Amino acid sequence: MTRVFFISLLISFSSNIFGQKHYLNVNEFLKSESKTLINSCIANTPKNKQFLKKNKITIKSSTSNWIFFTASSDWVKENKKNNDLKDFYFEFAPPTLLADTALVRHKINLVHQGINLDTSYTGKGVIVGIVDQGIDFNHPDFKFANGKTRVLRYWDHTVNATNPPLPYGYGTLWDSTAINNGTCTSLETGTAHGTTVSGMAVGNARANSKNIGAAPESDIIVVETDFNLPNWTLSIADACDYIFKVADSLGKPAVINLSLGSYLGSHDGRDPAAELIDSLLDAKKGRIIVCAAGNAGNRGNFHVHKDIDSDTSFVWNLNNPGNTYVGNNKILFDLWGDTITSNYQFAFGADRPGPNYGFVGRTNFRLALSDDNGVVVYDTIYNQQGQRIACIETWRETVGQNFHMQVVFRTIDSLNYLYRFETTGSGSYDIWGGAWQYCSDFVDSIPSVNQMPNIINYVMPDSLQSIVSSWNCSPKVISVGNIQNRKSFTDKNNNIQSFAGTPGNLAASSSKGPSRLGIMKPDVAASGDISFGSGPMWYLSNPANNTNIEVGGFHVKNGGTSMASPVVAGSAALYLQKCNLLSYQDFKTDLILTSTSDAQSGITPNFGFGYGKLNTQNLLLMRHEPVSILGPNGICLGENVNLTYQTNMNPTSIQWSNGSQTTSISTSVSGGFSVLLQDENGCRSRSPQKNLQTFQLPFVDAGPNHIVCPNSTLTLTGSGTANVYQWSNGVSNNISFTPTLSGFYKVIGTDINGCSNEDSTFIDFYTTMPISYVENTNEIGLYDLAFNVTPGNPAGGSYSGIGIIGTSFHPGLAGVGTHAIVYSVLNANGCYSTDTSFITVIDNAGVNEQDFAESMVYPNPTKGIIFISNSIETTAELLTSEGKQLKEYNLEPLAQIDFTNFPAGIYLIRLRNIYGSAVFKLIKHDE
Repeated sequence: MTRVFFISLLISFSSNIFGQKHYLNVNEFLKSESKTLINSCIANTPKNKQFLKKNKITIKSSTSNWIFFTASSDWVKENKKNNDLKDFYFEFAPPTLLADTALVRHKINLVHQGINLDTSYTGKGVIVGIVDQGIDFNHPDFKFANGKTRVLRYWDHTVNATNPPLPYGYGTLWDSTAINNGTCTSLETGTAHGTTVSGMAVGNARANSKNIGAAPESDIIVVETDFNLPNWTLSIADACDYIFKVADSLGKPAVINLSLGSYLGSHDGRDPAAELIDSLLDAKKGRIIVCAAGNAGNRGNFHVHKDIDSDTSFVWNLNNPGNTYVGNNKILFDLWGDTITSNYQFAFGADRPGPNYGFVGRTNFRLALSDDNGVVVYDTIYNQQGQRIACIETWRETVGQNFHMQVVFRTIDSLNYLYRFETTGSGSYDIWGGAWQYCSDFVDSIPSVNQMPNIINYVMPDSLQSIVSSWNCSPKVISVGNIQNRKSFTDKNNNIQSFAGTPGNLAASSSKGPSRLGIMKPDVAASGDISFGSGPMWYLSNPANNTNIEVGGFHVKNGGTSMASPVVAGSAALYLQKCNLLSYQDFKTDLILTSTSDAQSGITPNFGFGYGKLNTQNLLLMRHEPVSILGPNGICLGENVNLTYQTNMNPTSIQWSNGSQTTSISTSVSGGFSVLLQDENGCRSRSPQKNLQTFQLPFVDAGPNHIVCPNSTLTLTGSGTANVYQWSNGVSNNISFTPTLSGFYKVIGTDINGCSNEDSTFIDFYTTMPISYVENTNEIGLYDLAFNVTPGNPAGGSYSGIGIIGTSFHPGLAGVGTHAIVYSVLNANGCYSTDTSFITVIDNAGVNEQDFAESMVYPNPTKGIIFISNSIETTAELLTSEGKQLKEYNLEPLAQIDFTNFPAGIYLIRLRNIYGSAVFKLIKHDE
């Protein structure tokens, strides 16, 4: 009778907490009166594919392990009863919501302003999908300036009408046209959660210029979830699939925010919903999913982990006197492990509580992996007197690589015991409970070894792994923890409301990681607590809500990881606006590298802050390569200039503001020019605008024309407003030269702007008369007397050259060598006509050895008196050093010459006799 009683309870029971109906397992669902569509999946096998095809069930999508479909509950029940759906997936994962200082703290405002970037980033061209409890699209923050909605699609899971999107086959789909013309009847009316989350992510502050979202110019797609759907997580996977497909159809990248989840489940990211979501992220770049880590960080120690050994270890469970999913005063917990680490035995037992702790009794041990085909197994604990004190039901199943067991103490005859869950053998498990989530608590205050010796084998519960399950535990989905955003605000009644805590600290409620497989969760922390998002208009208009509405009347207080997640999701939209072909892995890598640590976060990574606090500016700077334009600052009138760019990017596309797609451009038009580069990752960088002004050409004056005499010198000087003047024909500005060619001489003047202009002057030569001068004496000795040169024709000209004095040539003055003698005649134009002859002076100073061998001139140097000794009579001439005669003497064989009155210097003494002549150099000193 007892077992029949429990079976009837199991068959008839379902929970209805806050209006949400949930079933412990598939058996309860199958026995229910539910008439609804159900999202589910079965193993991906050829047999199952054929079965669905035969039954005309549309396959929505598939992964390596699962086939996803939607069917009626009647069809599922019938085929499950017929054993045709042997591996039908059913989850026990009750969903829950996970709820302009944030923009400043995470430097999102700097990204909106484009500080240190090439332009401002606001999410334009990116779709942000919000999967939540809906949205009030009437709020001004979700409209364009023209009043039209920014919401592209609204898929409502809560209402099945005539327009469900395919291939999903449930819910009602609305588009922007229906919203704009007022025919859309879906709207968030139950809570303000979805609207505030949306405002945090994408609000554009059009309502009152306050509380702008992280991606205020992004497009919006909303999916309103239905918490009452069986296999609820699969409906969230459908929502993600739908949003990405719409984004693909529009050629846009997409970010999805999931500020909801379930604290029960495998916590390993390997459940069907997580696997499908992972496959969506792997399928294409430009897709990112961000989710809330959960708000159970201050819920106490509701998690237990054990690496099992041969010792019999145990954990105590406390009955929950309040409501659970199976009623009042029950024990309920959820256990998960890997099938390969579930080679252990388990049992249930009871102990007397303190002060006289003692063992009372236990059930038989069972192999964990036995009876894992989804049937209910019953066990009973008896005390030492043989009295029944508790009845336990276990539900065990294998889900992919996982082992799952639900434990329900359905009947507890005595509440005076501590009830054990015991294990022995090898392997490991993780258990989740918690009275706060309608399960039961674990005992975390235990006796000493002296009070109870085998307490050394007690498994202490902990506060880790308080995160939500499914997609949140995937390494491909970004999980967000919650830090306090604000400490106070002024409400709609103009009252200041203050809160405990310190902005920047991790909120006590923020859930802790890691995942069951040890993956770091959360990935990052962002501002959530005491944040303000756009509120539903019905909520804002109710004065009873004024204490939760910020002054200004358009934004509602919310908090938790629900509000932290859209901060990161909006930042992800800015990231994809910058680089629309990057993947979720690129985003996660850059997010990790740019997240900041401080005294509040401590050493990161850790299980509270993940890899640190979000820094959106640094996130985008990871993918930013500056671009600059090289070229002049202006265009000289009537000319072209070349502009090119400089960057470290390797662009795959180039787009100049004038439409050109080449590396450089040439333009004769002034104005602003910029260039947009894009690389293989879709990362775009814009140059600052280079403004080209039009420069007037400088005024340049080459001066007047010139007529000059041949062989005369001339100086050309450019003038005007230029700074530099350059002449043609080898002429230097303002430096004299001798023109040799007649014609135009051009000058180019260049100013400080590099602009040039030109002018020219004409140079011509006067004509000259014919002239002839042929010298008859072409050679003369150095010590010969001067002579008159040959007259030139016409007469009246002048002679010039070395050795010429007047019309005479003085060889001693000219010196040895060939000398040009120029005859010049001045004409009526003031120009000289010239002709040239040459006279060669040779050295004839040699003395006949026989006749002058005994000649002496001494002393030399002298102060004025010299003696000359000769063998015969000789004539002596006193000459200047240039050969000019000063005095002549007739000398006896021994003679004296006095030239004391002549100035000091060098003189020549020429001696001549019948045999020849000789010249001596004489040096005279002062007295």
